[in-house]
This record gives sequence, C-alpha cells and structure tokens, in this order.
Amino acid sequence: MAGINSLAPAPLYDALKSSGMPILISQPASSPDWNAPNAVSYNGGGTIVAASIAAVSKKMGAKSASMVSSDVAAAKATVDATGAALLKQGIDMKKVYVTLPYTDGLPLVLQANASSVDLLPVQLSTSCLPFLKAMKQLGISPSKVVTSSSCASDTLIAQDNSLFQGAKVYLFNDDALMGKGQSPELDLFIDNYPKYSGMSQAKGVPTYAATGWATVLSLVNALKGKPDSVLDNRASILTALRGFKGPAVMGPDVLNCGGYPQWGPTMCTEEGVIAQVQGNAYIKYRM
Repeated sequence: MAGINSLAPAPLYDALKSSGMPILISQPASSPDWNAPNAVSYNGGGTIVAASIAAVSKKMGAKSASMVSSDVAAAKATVDATGAALLKQGIDMKKVYVTLPYTDGLPLVLQANASSVDLLPVQLSTSCLPFLKAMKQLGISPSKVVTSSSCASDTLIAQDNSLFQGAKVYLFNDDALMGKGQSPELDLFIDNYPKYSGMSQAKGVPTYAATGWATVLSLVNALKGKPDSVLDNRASILTALRGFKGPAVMGPDVLNCGGYPQWGPTMCTEEGVIAQVQGNAYIKYRM
C-alpha cells in the first residue's frame, strides 16, 4: 500500500492504479487527490473552507452569520461558497469585504453585526488582528470566530492569546500542538521529532509531519483486528480502508468514505482538520 501526503500529480495516481495499490492520502489538496483511483482520505483538506465553516456552524447551532474577508477575487469565491453552504442550513450570511492592509477594525466589526450574530468566519489571513482587537474592545467573545491558521498562528496568538480564545480554526498546514493528547503514539512523535530529525527544539515539528504520522495511526486503527486474508490482498485492504468509520487521528470523528461525491470518490469527509484555540495552543474541536 502507498501513503501520499498531498499534491501528487495525476500520472502518479494513474500508475498506481494499474498496480491496484491502495492509497491513503493525508492532506488532499487538489482535484487529482480528490479523484485518485484506489485511494481514500480521512481529512477533507484545508482547501474545503466552506464545508469546514458549515460543519462548525452546524455543531454550534448557529442561526446567523457574517463573514469578513479581503476583497480579492479568490477570497470572494470562498465567501460565495461559504454563503451557499450556510444557506442550506437556513442562514443568510452577511458578506463584509475590506481591502488589505487596513488598520481600523471597528468599522468592520460594526458592519458585520459581530455583537449579535452567532458565527463569524474571518478570512483576513495575517491581517486579522485589527478586527479581533476591535472585537475585544467591544467585549465580543472570539469563540464565535472561525478562521484559518494564518490568522490564528502561533506568532499572533503569542502576542495576545485573549484575542483568540475559543476561536475555531480550519487547518491545512497542520499545527503539531493540535495533535497533543490524542494518542500516546502521536505525543511521542511530536515530542521526539526535533531530536531525531536533527532540528532544533525551538523549530518544533514542521508542517505536515504530525499529520503524516497521524495518518499512519489512523491506518493502524482502520486495519486493527483484520485477518491475514484481508491484509494479504490489496483489494481487501482498500475495502477495509473505505469501511473505516473513524475517528481519524487529528481528523474528523466520523468518516463516510465515498459519501461526498461533490468533492470526489476518495473523500471520506468534507471537513478539514478543525481545531480550537485554548491558551497558546490548538486542541481538536470535537464535531
């Protein structure tokens, strides 16, 4: 069997198809990943922002939402997709745009009705601080915020973690701190990776490394207890991988492989890894 992190070219998947090799993809990022033959993925990937925000909205029981975003075309496309996803939940999401950079977040907070809405998706990348500071100034809890890890980064959280407490974060480039406490094997990997990789402890665990190891642990869970007759046969292994219902380590609690044809046949969830800020770190947001 093969393990692929993300962004593998389509010809590689086609080559593996001819061998019947089952593939487990850690971070599906593009159409070839989503449509790869003989493959499954237990993580929706951070590119599926709209689905992740909609999942958080459903979990929170939100009835109203405003999304604050930069006004570039790509960002607007994500806002439109998010609005469509929330509309299916009966939420007519307000859209608030700003040209980056900006310095005064108060007009955005007021325009978004941040004090009264239940859900606040924020798509401002590393320019989110003025908005969050304005929320704090008005006494609005960040727990209703859903944002990316470029906003809720280690660096920005360390500057003032009160701006982020309880905020939900959809991740694509994983943060190793989010994995802590989920399994002894994952903790051991995170704690020892710097030493055995030759990296300094200060640099920690690099992007994708913890998610890659978490995918190996999910693989173990998916195949645990299977007889040799399954493990000796590629088709049977693929069937077992597709039949795994979760939870995924550093991923969704519930999996439904093949249940998301709108994204592609490999997908076992439409969620990315969703975390929540606690102190200066991420914890898994239980869906």
